[in-house]
Formats: sequence, C-alpha cells, structure tokens
Amino acid sequence: MTTPTTRVLTLRIEDPAAQIRGTVDDERGARREFSGWLGLARALELTLGPEQVAAENEQGAPRGAPLDLD
Repeated sequence: MTTPTTRVLTLRIEDPAAQIRGTVDDERGARREFSGWLGLARALELTLGPEQVAAENEQGAPRGAPLDLD
C-alpha cells in the first residue's frame, strides 16, 4: 500500500478561447508544454506518474517536448 502524497503543480494556459495550450510545471521546475485537451491530460499523467516518466525516457522522447494529441 502506498502513502498518499501531495504535489504542487503550476498550470499556465494561453488564450483559453482558442485551442487550449500551455505548460505544466512541477515542484522541481520541470516544464511540459501541451496543446489540446488530450495533450493536457498526457502532460499531467507524465508529470504525476513516475513510471510514465521512466517509460518516456526509455523511448527517447525529449523531456518537455510539446504534447499535441488533438
């Protein structure tokens, strides 16, 4: 069983009237850019899930590369 933890993220959204895009920053200052709702969901998933970050690094995807999934 894992102990719940609290994470603090900063979400910046550019021009919400247009297609959603922006950045998610974690406590260490790591930034992920995203574009579209699915891109936001993936940015959050990669920021919050250590196993996803490890898998992304194994695949050679650059950290912080814009995520455009819409």
